[in-house]
Amino acid sequence: MSILKLLVFARTEGIHHGYAGQEKFIADMLSQSGGISADFERNYQTLANSLDDYDALLFYTDIGELTSAQEDNLLNFIKQGGGSFELHTAAASFRKSEGYHDILNAFFNDHSKYMDFTVNIIDHEDPITQGLEDFVVTDELYYLKWVGQQLQDV
Repeated sequence: MSILKLLVFARTEGIHHGYAGQEKFIADMLSQSGGISADFERNYQTLANSLDDYDALLFYTDIGELTSAQEDNLLNFIKQGGGSFELHTAAASFRKSEGYHDILNAFFNDHSKYMDFTVNIIDHEDPITQGLEDFVVTDELYYLKWVGQQLQDV
């Protein structure tokens, strides 16, 4: 199996979350998995440059803006088969970027207070859930509003 080459973005405009150092922590943690080689970046200008060295991008971002060149290159990366993973507040990022939210098919609408909730593993045979049992998480649940075409299997 080949190694997944990942570029991690973690950045905030300082409004709600402090992400300083999180991009390096995430990249290091994922790289230790053995199947991923992750780099980290805070400068969105990288998105306007060639992303040919990467298989996927991971966004752990809050707010921010993309230039037309950054958004166009990101969308071309996705159209050419590049992966995109968005964590937590990334659904609220790049608020003026319609193309970015089309990728997600959603936009942040609100979230609950921090609370405990149980994650129930429904399919224990799926490769992504093998070996996992139900677990409790303390976090805020995000409520998203759909953009573009409605999802069929919500």
